[in-house]
Amino acid sequence: MGENLPPLPGDSDIAPGTPLIISYRGTLAESDWTTEEVVKCWLQEQQGLDELSDAFVLNQVSERVLTDTNVFTEDFVVQKLGMENASKIKIKKLVMAAKRLTGIRQDYQVGMEFDSNDSYSIEWDVKPKLIPGMERALTYMIVTGLDHVSVRCRSDYAYGAEGYRKRTGEVLVPPYASMLFEIDLVDGPNR
Repeated sequence: MGENLPPLPGDSDIAPGTPLIISYRGTLAESDWTTEEVVKCWLQEQQGLDELSDAFVLNQVSERVLTDTNVFTEDFVVQKLGMENASKIKIKKLVMAAKRLTGIRQDYQVGMEFDSNDSYSIEWDVKPKLIPGMERALTYMIVTGLDHVSVRCRSDYAYGAEGYRKRTGEVLVPPYASMLFEIDLVDGPNR
């Protein structure tokens, strides 16, 4: 998130109660986490395994390594990540979590639309009810006077490890999904 948005200029506060109307389209985006992103977006979500952060960085465990079932094996975890003294259950847990991520990446196609709205009304609040990536994009648009942005959000700026489901249980956004938002500011400050 943010690699395609420059830093916000100066004062980026938006007055609480500011009414906005936006048009947006959200689709699943391609994900290719760096080693640091694997640690931040995925490893820290794995209970009891975040002590492996340094080993992941040392061994350059990027998303490509993590989701390659021929590379990220129990032997890799023991030999490369230094888990030779860990319980078999802990080792299996880590490998199975990586396999689940691999399955998620294969089951949900990049470009799949999960949400859109041509006239979404928002009353800006101190903490708007938006995912962090969309909040940052809207703040950027308002502060800079842009009418349109296309912003890619990593999972930690979106729905994270849980993803997003309908009340029926149907998965709209899978866990750890990156997203692409096309956002137009239809009405708001300076419009």
